Amino acid sequence: MIALPDTVGSFYLHLLLQSPDRHFTATKLSNDRTLFERGNPSPMVSDDEVGVGGTLDDGQLMDDEGIACAMRKMNNLENDFQAARKNHDSAKINELRRKQREIRKYVSAAWRPGGAHTVVNSLHRKAVGRVRKEISRTIDKITELYRDLGLHLEDSITKGPICSYRSQEGIEWYC
Repeated sequence: MIALPDTVGSFYLHLLLQSPDRHFTATKLSNDRTLFERGNPSPMVSDDEVGVGGTLDDGQLMDDEGIACAMRKMNNLENDFQAARKNHDSAKINELRRKQREIRKYVSAAWRPGGAHTVVNSLHRKAVGRVRKEISRTIDKITELYRDLGLHLEDSITKGPICSYRSQEGIEWYC
């Protein structure tokens, strides 16, 4: 019997090993880990997989409607700024300046040099990277301690948008 330290990667391996030959999205594994961290004692990887559309792109950071909304807010802030100046309300002026900086920062992040839209990083893509990295780290640690086991896991675990453990005859896991 081998006991693994309680790491995020060992958590993912545990879920995969207890469900051999099933395929799970990295997002599902990541979500189950989040539920576990929030107090759900036994997250269940279910067959209700979250589907991913044909693209991992979440679209533009800010569309035309968002830009128009930001411009309206900036105009409103400017009007409030003028009123605060008349009233010599320095606290209000500082608050309004902070809000203007936030809006400017957000709008400027929506555009790349040359006027191209900035695309939102996909939550799914981020989950894939995190899950792949944590599983790989854990398998590397196992390989350092138990070479044959680590090699078996490296050959049998699929890491990526879809994760799975391919069972091999004669191997039983007690999870």
